[in-house]
Amino acid sequence: MLIRKIIYLIETIYSLLMSTDMQIKKDFQNRHISNDKIRKIINGLSDNGYYLIEGYYSNELCNNIKLEIDKIIADPKNKFLVTNKESNDFRQYGADRISKLIREYKQDNFLLNLCETYLGYKSKAYFTLSNKVIANSKVKFGSGGGWHRDNTTVKQFKSMIYLNDVDNNNGPFQIVSGTHKKSSLIDSIIFSDIKSNQDRINNESLKKLLSKKYNYKIKTITGSKGSLLIFNSFAIHRGSKLNNNERYAITNYYFPNFYINEYKELLDKKFNLPGVD
Repeated sequence: MLIRKIIYLIETIYSLLMSTDMQIKKDFQNRHISNDKIRKIINGLSDNGYYLIEGYYSNELCNNIKLEIDKIIADPKNKFLVTNKESNDFRQYGADRISKLIREYKQDNFLLNLCETYLGYKSKAYFTLSNKVIANSKVKFGSGGGWHRDNTTVKQFKSMIYLNDVDNNNGPFQIVSGTHKKSSLIDSIIFSDIKSNQDRINNESLKKLLSKKYNYKIKTITGSKGSLLIFNSFAIHRGSKLNNNERYAITNYYFPNFYINEYKELLDKKFNLPGVD
């Protein structure tokens, strides 16, 4: 067991040294941030792995997008809807290709500017996920299917809008603060049984990490209708299980342009995206 951990540790340190940030010259190396609002958000992302902005969308716009999502879910001809029975989660990857209102969110220039400033690369919101999660006492998980990292690339960027009020009972987003940093991969190997390339993380493995590394804390992020949540999806995160009601959200998936150019077919297949972007 000890030898295996040492091997994982060596592999992880090597992969961090050979990561994309080290190998590809950034498009915006040491980019000067003149906008105080953007600087504050970037600092929040860097320090905590997330940043919440209340009132980004109006109640009326949220209600209209919710109607769009309900139409997408109810469409009997929709072959692209994903229904997760373990979380009662109705997910439409590429909802921006179906709904004009959702497409406008995908094309938000302020969010793209934030993304490119944070990642340091010319980037794009490749698609938008719409999802509706409904409380059901028989399911195991909330949105996203339990604790996970989107992948094990250290710096990632996502933006999500709560389309209804979200409190502790209807599936708030949760993130393990601190796990957005590179060092969390090494800590996960030393203090738990989480591998460096592991994206899905069970409760017992996370408990081991939290019990031995007190700087990692679970943060539950509630918000009123229209709240915008920006986060680094490398961090360990999940949507918590709903105790009652429902939760509507839309989420932009951002990738550097070089990544999209190289892996476009893989992304289309993985997320079963409708139509052509």
